[in-house]
Amino acid sequence: MAAGNFGFAGIVTEKLTEENYENWKECLKSYFKAQGLWDVVTGKEAKPEDEDETSPKYQEWMRKNAMALHAIQVSCKADTMSKLRGHESAKFEWQLLAEKSYLPVAESKYVAPVEVTSEITEYQTLYKAVEQGDWNTARDFIRNKPDSVRAKITNNGDTASYSGHGGNKSTS
Repeated sequence: MAAGNFGFAGIVTEKLTEENYENWKECLKSYFKAQGLWDVVTGKEAKPEDEDETSPKYQEWMRKNAMALHAIQVSCKADTMSKLRGHESAKFEWQLLAEKSYLPVAESKYVAPVEVTSEITEYQTLYKAVEQGDWNTARDFIRNKPDSVRAKITNNGDTASYSGHGGNKSTS
């Protein structure tokens, strides 16, 4: 185990790396369940959209989401966290990490350089949801990031709406 790779306060045994994702995931999942946060992370307990921000229900969801986000953040290495920064949904970060698109590459492995813009990487979850017809995930992503509707989510410069109908530019 590399120095500085230990997990935070017993949540995980070591911080997230490419090699330990499955163990990391199981440790966090157990922690979330024990703390009553799992439903927020999975989206079963959704953010109360129809509640006033001062309502107890809304405040409780925000507290749980913040606790889950914090657990995810402190259990990731700095290079992974820098790529996740700016998201305010534990569910979104959990799904993003599940796709393994932001996992750090082991130091000993060679990875050929790939030209991908940060915008495309940022919208990978949306692209996959649209490609697979997972409209609930796509809707949740767009709710969290409204500008994503117009964002280029492929190397070809396609938007979510263009990708959603198979790239068919015909309007008939």
